[in-house]
Amino acid sequence: MTAQVYFEDVAVGMQLCPLTKGPLTIKDLVKFAAATNDYSEIHYDESVVRERNLPAPVIHGPLKSAFLAQLLTGWAGAEGVLKKLTCHYRGMDVAGEILTCHAKVVATSIQAEEHLVECEVWTENSKGEATTRGTAVVALPSRAARRDPKEISLITGEMRRDLRLGMVAGRFEYEVDRKWIDRFAAAFEDPNPLWHDEEFARREGRFNALIAPPTFFAALDPVETKELLLDPWVETLPYKNTGGGNAFNEVEYYLPIRAGDRIGVEVTYTDIYERDGRSGRLLIRVRENVLRNQEGALVARARSGHIRSYDLTQPREA
Repeated sequence: MTAQVYFEDVAVGMQLCPLTKGPLTIKDLVKFAAATNDYSEIHYDESVVRERNLPAPVIHGPLKSAFLAQLLTGWAGAEGVLKKLTCHYRGMDVAGEILTCHAKVVATSIQAEEHLVECEVWTENSKGEATTRGTAVVALPSRAARRDPKEISLITGEMRRDLRLGMVAGRFEYEVDRKWIDRFAAAFEDPNPLWHDEEFARREGRFNALIAPPTFFAALDPVETKELLLDPWVETLPYKNTGGGNAFNEVEYYLPIRAGDRIGVEVTYTDIYERDGRSGRLLIRVRENVLRNQEGALVARARSGHIRSYDLTQPREA
């Protein structure tokens, strides 16, 4: 990776320093086949290659795309981001070939505070023929756009839209059985017989059934189990992530969860906000889970907060 390039350094018509790959061997193609689970025999099996009257094992199209992406990301530096890459395969390349990757700047623009560079990209074989052609968009840092971190907000309209603040984001249902309750309580060595001994729970308990510990609601959280993913953008914010985790849990209990219950969980994100902390800018997302049993009775309301922290003076690590 070269020294950081900035938007102000770029001009329409400039060409990136080419990237040369090869001669590419069958071993190179096998390695890429294993990495992508693409085991089409035309990429490595010479008997199949002969049957199909091919001159040699064929270089994967996505491998040529990977070379072009390498050229662009290496040029863009740690603070640059490849936003879009389109490739059209115009000619077949085979093992033994040397490929040269090229890119030329065709346009620059500033959109929604992003400094974008559009490029024409292509690969050439050893005969100088363009066998792959495409386009790319790269976002570069701007010297002029560097601001005091106090002026930067992490929260965008995209975040608010994806979280669907105030609206039900998802509904899920869970079948709760005795073994699950027993396993949950055993995980933190709580020997209370109400969670483990069905006969005792029916005889001595108030609810005539084996019941779950109060914190069992945590096992019925679609966000924690990754069944509901509404915020992939937290991984793409352009600043260095310095930590994260649960910020808080608040639960109001109305009924216990019993063995045999079907618990419906309704998830609603209620707030997103930020503040400065010791580890950087903190981004906090708050959600409410409403739990009801198969009879429609309210079991619990659980409020949870997730927190991520960012160093606004450092770029996101690749």
